Amino acid sequence: MKEINKKIVVLFLIFTFVFSPALAVPAQAFWPVIDVGNNPKEYGLDAIGFMLANIVIGRVAASTVNWINSGFKGSPAFMTNPEAFFGNMGDKIAGQFIYGSQNINFICGPLQAKIK
Repeated sequence: MKEINKKIVVLFLIFTFVFSPALAVPAQAFWPVIDVGNNPKEYGLDAIGFMLANIVIGRVAASTVNWINSGFKGSPAFMTNPEAFFGNMGDKIAGQFIYGSQNINFICGPLQAKIK
């Protein structure tokens, strides 16, 4: 009797391990899941960094072209006063971001009191 029980248990275990992957139903998420916490760089910071780098390159190139067109008098704006040059650039970039954002672009419009 013990021999038959062992064979039945062994056959049951073999059947379970062999056929369970074929009969398994894949799990489905009920709510969409976006894991931004682990890698926020991939969800926007790369694009922001790329945009900022392109703006800085464009402004430095424009300042260099203006310096060349003026006959090499003085030096480019980013060389004579880098704090003011990059500070103004930061203000312009922030202004472009605010103006381009649909949620906060009302800041760029005239302020009006809503009085009834």
